[in-house]
Amino acid sequence: MLCLLADSPMHTELTNTPVPGTSLNPCRVCVLSSKSLQDKKTLSFLSKFQPNHLRSTEKTIQDSKEVWRYVKENARTINKEKLDEKSAEFGIRDQRNRKFAKEIIAFREKKKALLKDGRELPEDMEQAIPQGVMDLESKDESQMLSPFLKLKGMCC
Repeated sequence: MLCLLADSPMHTELTNTPVPGTSLNPCRVCVLSSKSLQDKKTLSFLSKFQPNHLRSTEKTIQDSKEVWRYVKENARTINKEKLDEKSAEFGIRDQRNRKFAKEIIAFREKKKALLKDGRELPEDMEQAIPQGVMDLESKDESQMLSPFLKLKGMCC
């Protein structure tokens, strides 16, 4: 049995949710979120509490896959800010997704540095995504998501 304190950094890593912080991000149980503190004071935001839709593990997995798809489709332009925006849009913060996105960003920066120095890109650096990441995904797509999503009985 694995138990964690709710809304702790470790809990958020297991449930793929952001740390609630100023409560603009969705919590681990529901999908409520707000773009700003001002929006939280509106009748529109308050009315979302009744009835409220609960999160499900299946939806969390689906949203994690969607964030990863976004990263791959935008591999040539993705940066940390865009990744954070897309993650906030879905209320997802999959650490495995983020790790691979950071690898893609570092790979692109390394290519830029080589070109800036006037050197030619090696053959293995001509694609937008590092070969190791592509190989891992082609072997088992579930490796791109947090392994905690595979736990039986996981509830949010």
